[in-house]
Amino acid sequence: EGVREGVVYVNKKNDNGIWEEVSRLYGSDYGINSLGGMLSLSGNNLINVRYVIDSEDTSLRKVLVDVLERQDDESWILKSTTDISSHIGQGEIGNYLAVPTSIDLSGNILVIGFNTDNTYGQANPTYPCFSAEYGYGAAYVFNIQLDGSLMFVQSLSGSLDDSIQCDSPRFGDRVSLTNNTLAISAPLWCLDCGNIEEPGGFDTHYGCVYIFELQGDGTWLETHQIINLELGHNTELGYFGLSLSESGDRLFVIPRFSQTAGDKNDLFLYEKQN
Repeated sequence: EGVREGVVYVNKKNDNGIWEEVSRLYGSDYGINSLGGMLSLSGNNLINVRYVIDSEDTSLRKVLVDVLERQDDESWILKSTTDISSHIGQGEIGNYLAVPTSIDLSGNILVIGFNTDNTYGQANPTYPCFSAEYGYGAAYVFNIQLDGSLMFVQSLSGSLDDSIQCDSPRFGDRVSLTNNTLAISAPLWCLDCGNIEEPGGFDTHYGCVYIFELQGDGTWLETHQIINLELGHNTELGYFGLSLSESGDRLFVIPRFSQTAGDKNDLFLYEKQN
């Protein structure tokens, strides 16, 4: 099989509001396989996250983070490649390293989500709402140093309460970071998953978005949970937080489907209050 080097198309908006391609990055130019699989851009830094499986021994896996920096002539240089595998938990019982599912970069702060990571616990097999092969999920925060290297800051999970929620809500499925506020979704979060009396029975996956705020010491603290309980009253609905994005003090959240839109998606807008 050929090596999938990947390519990234960099576009810039001109004075007329039209987006124009200004550069094209090929993985082979940087010694990178799968360039562009998972990207985030902030300022002059472009982050590329790779999940690498050894070609001879597939049990050997690692997560690599590439930091590329934009130059004045719109070219890009590779500043660093960091193996963050030692910080990441397993994604399946007794097997492989968790696979990254989301990434966001704001300034020099990088957050990567792993929705099956078992660092904060494994699925409880007595809850049939989700496979017991996977973990609760986690997100990892790093600071990018001036030389492009990564400094590990903190691993995050949502509040755990086995009495009311599923053990495997896929925390870290999506992450969004802006203005010292971090939103992390857990779209399979559910109320009392083992309770068949709940509307929707075992499949009442309401979904939840956890809000974290940056503290003065550089760590992150969970401050809020956003749950739309109306979305979980039908097994075809719910999955709140399947997609999310922040802009300034506004948070946009999209579930799988919604009650009001039928087979279409609704967009939920939340605004941070002082």
